[in-house]
Amino acid sequence: MSNPGRFMGIIGAVVLLVLVIPITAFAANRSPDQVYIDRVDVTADNTGPDGTAPGTARVTGQVPICWPLKEDVSRQGSTVVVTIAPRPLEPGESTCQAIGLRDYTKDFDLGRFEPGAYSLKVNDYTTNFTVGDAGNVMLGPLNGMLARLFG
Repeated sequence: MSNPGRFMGIIGAVVLLVLVIPITAFAANRSPDQVYIDRVDVTADNTGPDGTAPGTARVTGQVPICWPLKEDVSRQGSTVVVTIAPRPLEPGESTCQAIGLRDYTKDFDLGRFEPGAYSLKVNDYTTNFTVGDAGNVMLGPLNGMLARLFG
């Protein structure tokens, strides 16, 4: 005859393993409800005829499996801030029961920059980058001449 208590104990152990194994599998004891930034690579091209250069940032890390993200880029002076955070579900959005983190990679358009030194903060990760002015070195005299002719 089967023992219902033993059967429930086995079910409980399996459920515990399913919940504990993914949680303990995170590198560096990471919480499954947080955003972790591991690397930020900034690309800033040389300036063009308008004196500015486009900047992009490739952000890699880990984010919660089931949570939608709120991503925002803002800039104040020479500091650019990218915020990546879980956001609450909107009405009608479905949720899942998985617990854990997934790999995350995204390219962010940071806008255009004049030559100079800048700081980029992505959540708790901070890096610095410099925008060169090689385009202005070549085009500077031409731009000045055109401005005098048509300005």
